[in-house]
Amino acid sequence: MIRIEKLCKVYGSGPTAIHALKDVSLEVRRGEFLVLMGPSGSGKSTLLHLLAGLEAPTSGEIYLDEMPITKMSDDQMTVFRRRHIGFVFQFFNLLPTLSAEENVALPLLLDGQSMKSARPKAVSMLERVGLGRRLNHRPDELSGGEAQRVAIARALVFEPSLLIADEPTGNLDSRNGEEVLSVIRDLARQFGVTVVMATHDPRAAEYGDRIARLRDGELVEEGTIPVERKAVR
Repeated sequence: MIRIEKLCKVYGSGPTAIHALKDVSLEVRRGEFLVLMGPSGSGKSTLLHLLAGLEAPTSGEIYLDEMPITKMSDDQMTVFRRRHIGFVFQFFNLLPTLSAEENVALPLLLDGQSMKSARPKAVSMLERVGLGRRLNHRPDELSGGEAQRVAIARALVFEPSLLIADEPTGNLDSRNGEEVLSVIRDLARQFGVTVVMATHDPRAAEYGDRIARLRDGELVEEGTIPVERKAVR
């Protein structure tokens, strides 16, 4: 599903250049939940940005479903990203003037669908995340956990092949964080979505299938998560 080959990212040049990623090679199987861990500055967010096509690598290749995204034009990447990659961020990134339903429908509307077509899909996704009664609430009328579940519904409304989650529980208390992680894991399984999640939290990592650890831009360790350490299924 995801194949990363000798990926490098350098910011700047000369003696002040920052080597954010150094020859990272990694494969992620379809439907796998991969957790990226490492200290601040290890390269986790840079790797997510490259996977999402938000930045271009200095060198190396990324393939999603055998599509070489590093060779796509900006316009091609914009369409591919909208239809095939979902995003969940630490701070939700919901539009404050839109209702939960409208926030979830937005990716479909941007792709040219009518609200009449998008609304049933948005409602269905919100029901799946337990917010069927909060359709008309704006973000400031929702709790942090509810807002993040709206963001998850928005990320999955296109039924993407890849879900990228960058510290999705970083702005939540432990109870809401565990609920959000359960929703991500369970819906990803239902839809067959591959998940790549960056986190500092060892407890959050227990919801994944495999961990890849980064340090100073290098992949230093890979391994499956032992059954006894996994969050309750």
